[in-house]
Amino acid sequence: MKKILKFLLIIILNISIMITFCGCQNSKNNENGLKEKLNSEIAYLDSELINMINLLNNISFDKYKVEAKEIDDTSKGKEDKQSENNSGQEESEQNSSKEKENEKNNEEKQEYFSMFANNIIGDDKQINWNELKNKIETIYSSWPIISSDLNELNISNELLNQFEKNMDLVVISIKGEDKNSTIENLVELYKFLPDFQKQNEEETKYKILECKYNLLLCYKYANLQDWDRLNENVGNLKMSFSNINGGKDEFKEKEVNIRNCKMIINGMSDISVIKDNSVFFIKYKNLMEEFNIIGLK
Repeated sequence: MKKILKFLLIIILNISIMITFCGCQNSKNNENGLKEKLNSEIAYLDSELINMINLLNNISFDKYKVEAKEIDDTSKGKEDKQSENNSGQEESEQNSSKEKENEKNNEEKQEYFSMFANNIIGDDKQINWNELKNKIETIYSSWPIISSDLNELNISNELLNQFEKNMDLVVISIKGEDKNSTIENLVELYKFLPDFQKQNEEETKYKILECKYNLLLCYKYANLQDWDRLNENVGNLKMSFSNINGGKDEFKEKEVNIRNCKMIINGMSDISVIKDNSVFFIKYKNLMEEFNIIGLK
């Protein structure tokens, strides 16, 4: 009888261990799935906010841009008509009617496409406020899902509510077409992303987002041509970049990009002396592209 009870106890114990193990595995899988989802959601916010900030100074990571232009063929229609008049008035009324129809068609504006290099110097194109409005509304529509996932990660409702309030400020700035205020509020909104990623226990991605945030602060002061504050934030950028530059094993496959970053950041120290934001924006664009490459792990 004792042997039977002992045998039953062993079976029950084994079953309990198996249930506990399966429960832990499922919990771990769910946690990993949430982290991966949040990585994608934070990457989306990272990309969209930077694109919006770039739009305010017509900066694009694309090497070329395609523009549609209209041409007026009115002159061509007139030349054709003159040529036909010189040949004598031998055409029938049917041909004359056809000539008028062709002239009308020639006078209509036609569209053609041209490809241009995406330059920063001398690009004084107007800000596309409609595109900015569309982008912030898209972020709004995505925010309920993202905030729910962040809340599962134990990020406080207070912090999530503050992010949403900052989004409201971005909307007000864009609606008023206030460039400086929009940049200010977008950079403040971006400030939350490193904290979100740190809470997600993604130390590597956190370090990159922290560098990007400090670079965006430099961007803000370059836009305002506040050279003293720009120089101060270049120092902060160097400090945050030291966390990447010192991660020899962590960023082993990105050594070339890290060297490029170091060279560009060192060159930014001269901006406060040169006092030209076009020079900064060129360096900013190149540095942000390098950070994006380093972030692709």
